[in-house]
Amino acid sequence: MAAISRLGALRWHIRLGPSDGNHRREVYLSPEDGGLLYATRTGNRLAIRLHGPLGDACVRNLGDCLIHALCEGVDHIDFWPGLPGVISPDAGPMFESFGRSLARNHLCLGLEIHGPDPGLKELAEAFRQGLAQAGKPNGTL
Repeated sequence: MAAISRLGALRWHIRLGPSDGNHRREVYLSPEDGGLLYATRTGNRLAIRLHGPLGDACVRNLGDCLIHALCEGVDHIDFWPGLPGVISPDAGPMFESFGRSLARNHLCLGLEIHGPDPGLKELAEAFRQGLAQAGKPNGTL
C-alpha cells in the first residue's frame, strides 16, 4: 500500500509499502521540472537515485529527503544523480547548508555523490565547504 503526501506546489512524496525501522522505499516527485527521486533505506544507509533533471523543485524535494533521512537516524547517504549537466543553481547552496547544519549540530553523516559529471564535484565541494564553515570536517565524499 502506498501513502501519498503533498510537500508543496507540484511536489509530492510517495511511501511505497509498509516501512519498518530498517527498510523503506520512497519516491519524491516534482513533475513541473521532471525530477523523480527514488530513495531506498536499508539499515542505516540510504540510497537516493535521481531520474531526470535536478531542477529547482527537485532540489527542494532532495532537501526534504535528506532531512527526513537525518531525522530517522541514517548515518550514510549515497546519491546518484540523473542526467549529466542538468543541475539547478540552487543545488550547491542546499548541499552547503546541509553540511553546515550537520557540523553545527555535531552530527556525523557520510555522504557520497556518485557520477562523472563535473557539476557533481561542485556539489561535493559545496557540502565540504558547509562542513568547514562550521568548523567540523566530518563526512565522506
